[in-house]
Formats: sequence, structure tokens, C-alpha cells
Amino acid sequence: MPLFDGFRDLVTDMSNGIATLVRKLDPPDHERIADWGDQHHLYARQDIITGLMTIFDNIYYTPDPYVSSETARDLDISITHLKLVETGSYAPEHFAHRPAFFKPMPLGTLELLSIDRFDARTSELMKSLDEYWDEAENGGKCGGFTQARAVSDMFSCLFSMAERVPVGSDEEFTLQQWSGWVRRWPNRTVQDRKYTCPTGPKDSQNKCPIPWDVRYGDNWVRDDSHPHRTVILEHLVPPYEGLLRSEVLTIIGLMRERLSAQTLMDHKVAPIQIISCMNDYQARILQADFRHGRLTIYKSMLWSFAEQEERLENTSVFLLYFAAQPVGDTLTY
Repeated sequence: MPLFDGFRDLVTDMSNGIATLVRKLDPPDHERIADWGDQHHLYARQDIITGLMTIFDNIYYTPDPYVSSETARDLDISITHLKLVETGSYAPEHFAHRPAFFKPMPLGTLELLSIDRFDARTSELMKSLDEYWDEAENGGKCGGFTQARAVSDMFSCLFSMAERVPVGSDEEFTLQQWSGWVRRWPNRTVQDRKYTCPTGPKDSQNKCPIPWDVRYGDNWVRDDSHPHRTVILEHLVPPYEGLLRSEVLTIIGLMRERLSAQTLMDHKVAPIQIISCMNDYQARILQADFRHGRLTIYKSMLWSFAEQEERLENTSVFLLYFAAQPVGDTLTY
């Protein structure tokens, strides 16, 4: 019995020692909770990306340049009207159509930022734009992407390149600098980019989908605290009121890219704004987010920029949305 008791005491001491060592090596409760939170966060992001890719694959292999209302319904894509307001400020009766993640610049602010036509570079830029549109109105340069590119270049120049002088100041700013967006150099190729490829063909008959017929124009991002992104698209197709396949694929591709950025790992929502330029000198604005397993696309009506009067009236409205402030909760889901 004494030998047995001694052996039992030894085992007990060893067990206590191991338990003490485990307690010392085991992280505190708050670290375990934080680690669980990180894992939960990663799983949530993976679920989001998986949901996006399910929609992407289905749209990618659609043998049509357009996304029908039936296809959108089947994929749980919500299409909502985006009302563009000339003042940049939404009245209470328009709150249902107010952007959720992009707050347009007030018109009053834009009016205080007049273009400096005495700046030599800006003056030459505006002269070139005027000459281009004079030629376009006389029937020149109208093939391929040219008409969409004309509207795209006009937006980019007025937002990113034209110097403006704020009232009461001697300093010059572009509208891009004033609003805080950062311009990225365009890479006009859309297909075959890392985040615009499907997970794999559905079957042997779906290995060669139709071309996108779209190119990137300029695009802008904010600092690392905002996953928002604004991109110009130039389309080869005629103006179309419904959703274009290329618009949906680009939106999802950009969301995947933003959600994969190491500096944006805390964010679960990546709002995207698309300025969609088509032939016949028409354009519209789309804004999109993916929350609760649903892709929501806010789509404006088509606006024309074909005539000088239309450009003078409509361009300022689009610039208000170019200069939009990124808003909304992108951290929680």
C-alpha cells in the first residue's frame, strides 16, 4: 500500500505540474476571444467572396451582353433606381433613392471651385476638349469605343486635370485633389485580370464566353480606411437601359479586389461606383454593395452628352458624384 500511495502521489504531482505548465502556456481569455474573432472575421469574408463568385460565374457564362430581370432575380441581385440630383443634396422625398455609400458633393461647393482658365495647361486642355466635341458634333470620330471614350475623357479631364481656384484663395486644386480621391493609372484591359476570371468553367461547352466589349477608363481610390472605389467604364454597345453583363462582372471583380487587399482586411463591404459610358455619347452612374448575401446595384437613368447644351447642363451633375464623400458602415455585416 505505501508503494501504491507513493506512486499515486507522484502521478498527482505530475498532473498538477502539467496543468500548471498548460495554464502558463495557454493564452489569456481575452487573447483566445480575439483569436476566435479573427477566425470568425476571416470565415465571414470568405463567405462574402464565395457569394460574389457564385454570381460572377453565373453571369460570366451568360451568352448575352445584357443581364435580364429574370437572371437578376434568380441570382438575388437587387436593382434599385439611383436618382441623380442636380444640387447634390437629397430632399426627404428622395431618401429612398439616396446613395448608401457615396455622398455627392453639394452643388454650392462645386460652384465655389471655378476652373482657372488663365492657367496655361488648363486653358490648353479645355481648348482641346472643345475642338474634339466640335469635330464629334460634325460627324467625325464615331467608330468603335470613340463615343464612349469622348465622354470618359471629358469626365477625367474635368475631374483630375483641370485646375480650379477656390473663391477667396490663390491656390489651385483639381477637383480630385479637393475631394481626396487618388487617381490610379488606367489599365484598359478588363478580361483575364486576376479578379475578373471565374473559378472554373461549368462544363466543356462554357470555355469560350462572349467578349466583354468594355474597357477601363480612369479609376480612383481613397486611403486605406475606405474600401470604396470609383471606376469609369467605356462600352462598345449602344445605350441600354437595363444592366450590362460587363457592368455586373466589373463590379464583382472590383469588390473581390478590394476585399483581398491586405490594408482593408477589417472591412466586409466594398462599395463600388461605376461611371458607365456608352455609344451615342450617353452615360449613367451605378453604385453597388454586397451585404447579407445580396448584391444591390443602384442604377441611374442614361444621361446624354451629345449636344453642347446637354454637356453644360449634365456634366456638373456627374462631377458631384465623382467628388462624392465615401460614407457608410463597411466594417460590420
